[in-house]
Amino acid sequence: MRLFGSIICSALIGQAAAGAGDTPNQRLKKNFRKTIEIVDQMLATPVSKEEADRAIGISGNAEQEDDLLRRSDTMISDRIHKSWVTKVVKQTSFLQKKYNSADCRRFGNPNQDDVSDVWDEFGGDKIKDQYNLFGKLIWPASAADGLRGRQTVEEAPLTNLWLQFARWRLWINENISTCYDESNPKATRAGAQRVKKWRNKAHRKFDTLESRVCTHLFKGLVKTKESDNPYKENPSCDQNQFKMKIKDEKRKIKQEQRLEEKSQGR
Repeated sequence: MRLFGSIICSALIGQAAAGAGDTPNQRLKKNFRKTIEIVDQMLATPVSKEEADRAIGISGNAEQEDDLLRRSDTMISDRIHKSWVTKVVKQTSFLQKKYNSADCRRFGNPNQDDVSDVWDEFGGDKIKDQYNLFGKLIWPASAADGLRGRQTVEEAPLTNLWLQFARWRLWINENISTCYDESNPKATRAGAQRVKKWRNKAHRKFDTLESRVCTHLFKGLVKTKESDNPYKENPSCDQNQFKMKIKDEKRKIKQEQRLEEKSQGR
Protein backbone atom coordinates (compact mmCIF):
# COMPACT_ATOMS: atom_id res chain seq x y z
CA MET A 1 0.00 0.00 0.00
CA ARG A 2 2.93 2.34 0.64
CA LEU A 3 4.16 1.89 -2.92
CA PHE A 4 0.66 2.35 -4.31
CA GLY A 5 0.23 5.54 -2.28
CA SER A 6 3.52 6.97 -3.50
CA ILE A 7 2.55 6.26 -7.09
CA ILE A 8 -0.72 8.16 -6.67
CA CYS A 9 0.95 11.10 -4.96
CA SER A 10 3.78 11.50 -7.48
CA ALA A 11 1.43 11.10 -10.43
CA LEU A 12 -1.01 13.71 -9.16
CA ILE A 13 1.68 16.26 -8.35
CA GLY A 14 3.62 15.71 -11.58
CA GLN A 15 0.60 15.92 -13.85
CA ALA A 16 -0.82 18.89 -11.99
CA ALA A 17 2.40 20.78 -12.50
CA ALA A 18 2.38 19.94 -16.19
CA GLY A 19 -1.16 21.27 -16.54
CA ALA A 20 -0.76 24.45 -14.50
CA GLY A 21 -1.34 27.51 -16.67
CA ASP A 22 -2.57 25.57 -19.70
CA THR A 23 -5.69 26.71 -21.53
CA PRO A 24 -8.76 24.44 -21.65
CA ASN A 25 -7.99 23.35 -25.21
CA GLN A 26 -4.36 22.63 -24.35
CA ARG A 27 -5.37 20.52 -21.34
CA LEU A 28 -7.96 18.67 -23.40
CA LYS A 29 -5.39 17.76 -26.02
CA LYS A 30 -2.89 16.67 -23.35
CA ASN A 31 -5.52 14.52 -21.65
CA PHE A 32 -6.26 12.84 -24.94
CA ARG A 33 -2.67 12.04 -25.81
CA LYS A 34 -1.80 10.98 -22.26
CA THR A 35 -4.72 8.56 -22.14
CA ILE A 36 -3.73 6.99 -25.45
CA GLU A 37 -0.14 6.65 -24.23
CA ILE A 38 -1.28 4.82 -21.10
CA VAL A 39 -3.52 2.43 -23.04
CA ASP A 40 -0.63 1.77 -25.42
CA GLN A 41 1.60 1.03 -22.43
CA MET A 42 -0.93 -1.46 -21.10
CA LEU A 43 -0.83 -3.29 -24.42
CA ALA A 44 2.96 -3.54 -24.12
CA THR A 45 3.27 -4.36 -20.39
CA PRO A 46 3.65 -8.08 -19.58
CA VAL A 47 1.73 -9.50 -16.61
CA SER A 48 1.69 -13.18 -15.73
CA LYS A 49 -1.50 -15.10 -14.99
CA GLU A 50 -0.34 -15.69 -11.42
CA GLU A 51 0.28 -11.96 -10.83
CA ALA A 52 -3.09 -11.09 -12.32
CA ASP A 53 -4.91 -13.61 -10.13
CA ARG A 54 -3.27 -12.24 -6.98
CA ALA A 55 -4.22 -8.67 -7.96
CA ILE A 56 -7.94 -9.47 -7.94
CA GLY A 57 -7.82 -12.11 -5.21
CA ILE A 58 -8.67 -15.31 -7.09
CA SER A 59 -7.00 -18.71 -7.10
CA GLY A 60 -7.55 -19.58 -10.76
CA ASN A 61 -9.16 -22.38 -12.75
CA ALA A 62 -12.26 -20.32 -13.66
CA GLU A 63 -13.68 -20.82 -17.13
CA GLN A 64 -13.17 -17.16 -17.97
CA GLU A 65 -9.41 -17.70 -17.93
CA ASP A 66 -9.69 -19.39 -21.32
CA ASP A 67 -11.65 -16.53 -22.82
CA LEU A 68 -10.24 -15.42 -26.16
CA LEU A 69 -9.91 -11.83 -24.91
CA ARG A 70 -7.52 -12.92 -22.17
CA ARG A 71 -5.12 -14.88 -24.32
CA SER A 72 -2.43 -12.26 -24.05
CA ASP A 73 0.85 -11.98 -22.19
CA THR A 74 0.25 -8.29 -21.56
CA MET A 75 -2.23 -6.26 -19.50
CA ILE A 76 -4.77 -6.03 -22.32
CA SER A 77 -5.35 -7.81 -25.61
CA ASP A 78 -5.24 -6.22 -29.06
CA ARG A 79 -9.02 -6.41 -29.18
CA ILE A 80 -9.52 -4.53 -25.91
CA HIS A 81 -6.82 -2.02 -26.86
CA LYS A 82 -8.59 -1.21 -30.11
CA SER A 83 -11.94 -0.89 -28.35
CA TRP A 84 -10.62 1.50 -25.68
CA VAL A 85 -8.70 3.66 -28.14
CA THR A 86 -11.83 3.99 -30.28
CA LYS A 87 -13.87 5.06 -27.24
CA VAL A 88 -11.28 7.63 -26.15
CA VAL A 89 -11.11 9.11 -29.65
CA LYS A 90 -14.88 9.46 -29.90
CA GLN A 91 -15.31 10.92 -26.43
CA THR A 92 -12.48 13.43 -26.87
CA SER A 93 -14.05 14.43 -30.17
CA PHE A 94 -17.35 15.02 -28.38
CA LEU A 95 -15.75 17.29 -25.78
CA GLN A 96 -13.70 19.24 -28.31
CA LYS A 97 -16.69 19.78 -30.56
CA LYS A 98 -18.99 20.92 -27.76
CA TYR A 99 -16.54 23.21 -25.99
CA ASN A 100 -15.51 25.03 -29.16
CA SER A 101 -18.99 25.26 -30.63
CA ALA A 102 -20.99 28.38 -31.44
CA ASP A 103 -23.65 27.28 -28.94
CA CYS A 104 -21.10 27.13 -26.12
CA ARG A 105 -20.02 30.66 -26.98
CA ARG A 106 -23.61 31.86 -27.38
CA PHE A 107 -24.86 30.64 -24.00
CA GLY A 108 -21.67 30.61 -21.94
CA ASN A 109 -18.16 31.96 -21.46
CA PRO A 110 -15.62 29.47 -22.85
CA ASN A 111 -12.02 30.32 -23.71
CA GLN A 112 -11.88 29.55 -27.43
CA ASP A 113 -9.07 32.00 -28.22
CA ASP A 114 -6.48 29.36 -29.12
CA VAL A 115 -8.70 26.78 -30.80
CA SER A 116 -7.08 27.35 -34.20
CA ASP A 117 -3.56 26.98 -32.79
CA VAL A 118 -4.21 23.96 -30.58
CA TRP A 119 -6.26 22.03 -33.10
CA ASP A 120 -4.40 23.10 -36.26
CA GLU A 121 -4.32 19.46 -37.44
CA PHE A 122 -8.05 19.85 -37.95
CA GLY A 123 -7.90 23.08 -39.89
CA GLY A 124 -8.41 25.20 -36.78
CA ASP A 125 -11.96 25.74 -35.63
CA LYS A 126 -13.63 24.45 -38.80
CA ILE A 127 -13.91 20.80 -37.86
CA LYS A 128 -15.97 18.42 -39.96
CA ASP A 129 -14.82 14.82 -39.86
CA GLN A 130 -14.32 14.49 -36.11
CA TYR A 131 -13.43 10.82 -35.83
CA ASN A 132 -10.91 10.54 -38.66
CA LEU A 133 -9.20 13.79 -37.76
CA PHE A 134 -8.83 12.86 -34.11
CA GLY A 135 -7.32 9.61 -35.24
CA LYS A 136 -4.48 11.61 -36.80
CA LEU A 137 -3.52 12.91 -33.37
CA ILE A 138 -2.58 9.38 -32.36
CA TRP A 139 0.99 8.79 -33.46
CA PRO A 140 1.35 5.85 -35.86
CA ALA A 141 2.72 2.68 -34.31
CA SER A 142 6.41 2.16 -34.88
CA ALA A 143 8.04 -1.25 -35.27
CA ALA A 144 11.07 0.17 -33.50
CA ASP A 145 9.46 1.08 -30.18
CA GLY A 146 6.08 -0.63 -30.35
CA LEU A 147 4.38 2.41 -28.83
CA ARG A 148 3.04 5.62 -30.32
CA GLY A 149 5.40 8.38 -29.33
CA ARG A 150 6.36 6.83 -25.99
CA GLN A 151 9.77 7.65 -24.60
CA THR A 152 9.16 6.54 -21.00
CA VAL A 153 7.53 3.57 -19.32
CA GLU A 154 4.63 4.00 -16.91
CA GLU A 155 5.42 2.60 -13.47
CA ALA A 156 1.80 1.61 -12.86
CA PRO A 157 -0.29 1.84 -16.05
CA LEU A 158 -3.67 0.92 -14.55
CA THR A 159 -3.25 3.35 -11.66
CA ASN A 160 -2.27 6.08 -14.09
CA LEU A 161 -5.32 5.34 -16.23
CA TRP A 162 -7.47 5.50 -13.06
CA LEU A 163 -5.99 8.91 -12.26
CA GLN A 164 -6.48 10.01 -15.86
CA PHE A 165 -10.22 9.47 -15.52
CA ALA A 166 -10.14 11.98 -12.62
CA ARG A 167 -8.45 14.49 -14.87
CA TRP A 168 -11.13 14.00 -17.54
CA ARG A 169 -13.88 14.59 -14.97
CA LEU A 170 -12.13 17.66 -13.63
CA TRP A 171 -11.80 19.08 -17.16
CA ILE A 172 -15.50 18.50 -17.80
CA ASN A 173 -16.50 20.15 -14.51
CA GLU A 174 -14.32 23.19 -15.10
CA ASN A 175 -14.88 23.71 -18.82
CA ILE A 176 -18.02 22.12 -20.26
CA SER A 177 -19.91 23.81 -17.44
CA THR A 178 -18.78 27.21 -18.80
CA CYS A 179 -20.92 26.62 -21.88
CA TYR A 180 -23.99 27.51 -19.83
CA ASP A 181 -24.19 30.77 -17.90
CA GLU A 182 -27.37 31.25 -15.87
CA SER A 183 -26.91 35.03 -15.96
CA ASN A 184 -26.98 35.01 -19.75
CA PRO A 185 -30.20 36.64 -21.00
CA LYS A 186 -30.57 33.72 -23.41
CA ALA A 187 -30.26 31.10 -20.66
CA THR A 188 -33.94 30.19 -20.67
CA ARG A 189 -34.08 29.39 -24.36
CA ALA A 190 -34.51 25.80 -25.50
CA GLY A 191 -31.03 25.79 -27.02
CA ALA A 192 -29.47 26.90 -23.75
CA GLN A 193 -31.29 24.20 -21.80
CA ARG A 194 -29.91 21.62 -24.21
CA VAL A 195 -26.39 22.98 -23.70
CA LYS A 196 -26.90 22.81 -19.93
CA LYS A 197 -27.17 19.02 -20.22
CA TRP A 198 -23.79 18.63 -21.93
CA ARG A 199 -21.81 18.29 -18.70
CA ASN A 200 -23.86 15.37 -17.38
CA LYS A 201 -23.82 13.74 -20.79
CA ALA A 202 -20.03 14.01 -20.92
CA HIS A 203 -19.70 12.53 -17.43
CA ARG A 204 -21.89 9.57 -18.39
CA LYS A 205 -19.60 8.79 -21.31
CA PHE A 206 -16.51 8.58 -19.10
CA ASP A 207 -18.37 6.79 -16.30
CA THR A 208 -19.30 4.11 -18.82
CA LEU A 209 -15.72 3.81 -20.05
CA GLU A 210 -14.25 3.52 -16.55
CA SER A 211 -16.93 0.99 -15.61
CA ARG A 212 -15.80 -1.07 -18.58
CA VAL A 213 -12.17 -0.90 -17.44
CA CYS A 214 -13.10 -1.95 -13.90
CA THR A 215 -15.45 -4.78 -14.87
CA HIS A 216 -12.95 -6.09 -17.43
CA LEU A 217 -10.40 -6.27 -14.62
CA PHE A 218 -12.55 -8.39 -12.32
CA LYS A 219 -13.68 -10.59 -15.20
CA GLY A 220 -10.04 -11.39 -15.89
CA LEU A 221 -9.98 -9.61 -19.25
CA VAL A 222 -7.55 -6.97 -17.98
CA LYS A 223 -4.44 -8.12 -16.10
CA THR A 224 -2.46 -6.15 -13.56
CA LYS A 225 -0.18 -6.59 -10.54
CA GLU A 226 -1.11 -6.27 -6.87
CA SER A 227 0.78 -2.98 -6.60
CA ASP A 228 -1.15 -1.58 -9.57
CA ASN A 229 -4.80 -2.19 -8.74
CA PRO A 230 -6.63 1.06 -7.86
CA TYR A 231 -9.98 -0.78 -7.99
CA LYS A 232 -9.07 -3.31 -5.29
CA GLU A 233 -11.47 -1.77 -2.78
CA ASN A 234 -14.22 -1.42 -5.37
CA PRO A 235 -14.85 -4.89 -6.84
CA SER A 236 -18.47 -3.97 -7.59
CA CYS A 237 -17.20 -1.08 -9.78
CA ASP A 238 -19.44 1.46 -8.04
CA GLN A 239 -19.36 4.63 -10.17
CA ASN A 240 -19.74 6.85 -7.11
CA GLN A 241 -16.34 5.67 -5.91
CA PHE A 242 -14.79 6.55 -9.26
CA LYS A 243 -15.67 10.21 -8.70
CA MET A 244 -14.12 10.51 -5.23
CA LYS A 245 -10.60 11.03 -6.59
CA ILE A 246 -11.54 14.27 -8.37
CA LYS A 247 -11.18 16.20 -5.10
CA ASP A 248 -7.53 15.16 -4.67
CA GLU A 249 -6.72 15.95 -8.29
CA LYS A 250 -8.31 19.39 -8.07
CA ARG A 251 -6.52 20.19 -4.82
CA LYS A 252 -3.12 19.25 -6.27
CA ILE A 253 -3.65 21.36 -9.39
CA LYS A 254 -4.69 24.39 -7.33
CA GLN A 255 -1.59 24.01 -5.15
CA GLU A 256 0.69 23.89 -8.19
CA GLN A 257 -1.01 26.93 -9.72
CA ARG A 258 -0.51 28.94 -6.52
CA LEU A 259 3.16 27.97 -6.36
CA GLU A 260 3.64 28.95 -9.99
CA GLU A 261 1.97 32.33 -9.41
CA LYS A 262 4.20 33.00 -6.41
CA SER A 263 7.37 32.14 -8.34
CA GLN A 264 6.35 34.43 -11.21
CA GLY A 265 5.65 37.26 -8.77
CA ARG A 266 9.18 37.24 -7.41
